[in-house]
Amino acid sequence: SSARYSNLWAMRLNGTNQYGYVNNPTFKANTTGCFSFWFKLDALLGSDGVQTFFSLGVNSGSNNSAMLIGVRRNSATGTGTYLSIQARTTNGGTTNGYSGTTTPLVAGTWMYAEVESNGTTWAMRVNNVSQTMTNWTGTTNTGDWLGDISGSDHKLTVGNNYVSNAIAASWYAGVIDEISYFDRTLTGPESTLLYNGGTPRNVSRIGLGTALKEWWRMGDRGDTTSNIIGRINANNLALVNTPTLVTP
Repeated sequence: SSARYSNLWAMRLNGTNQYGYVNNPTFKANTTGCFSFWFKLDALLGSDGVQTFFSLGVNSGSNNSAMLIGVRRNSATGTGTYLSIQARTTNGGTTNGYSGTTTPLVAGTWMYAEVESNGTTWAMRVNNVSQTMTNWTGTTNTGDWLGDISGSDHKLTVGNNYVSNAIAASWYAGVIDEISYFDRTLTGPESTLLYNGGTPRNVSRIGLGTALKEWWRMGDRGDTTSNIIGRINANNLALVNTPTLVTP
């Protein structure tokens, strides 16, 4: 029950070689959806680059279509580090990417994020604030989502970028916690409930029903440094190189 909910642990990734993955998650065909999660960056980006929260790539060396959600510094958005998304839906195709530029990210502080698509456009919230979506040079807000990525055999990663059957670096350095995945966009009131004034809560007890397709606690109640349980549909994350569990 919700009375037994407690958030005692989160997962720290070292930014070098630690990550988690699941092959062919049950929701990978979704063309609408939302990732909701808490994170604490070790540091802001000192130059243009990206660190990856989540990516979906193809388990084939001949297909480089992929989607990535992470934090990015890009010359088109100045010197800030911002939440970002990018997608390339076909092998060798155009990569489109956008950043949410209302809220510059802060290092060493817990922040809450939602990254979503309604099937047509991407949207983001940081700490329950809707973000102005800013394009990188020459990119379009296509709203491409997991189900738009070509190929038939996919890997979802947490903590690095996976492209063409290989790790493509862009490692995340910091802590991540309480990741939820929904098969649709969230309403403003739902986002307010999830943000909860800055304190994680039991996402299975706030009336989102069947929209909640996965929930990774990132360290609590049966999770280990080798396996994070997928609480809703058993999309367990296998952990590589033993990320550490830390108090949030």
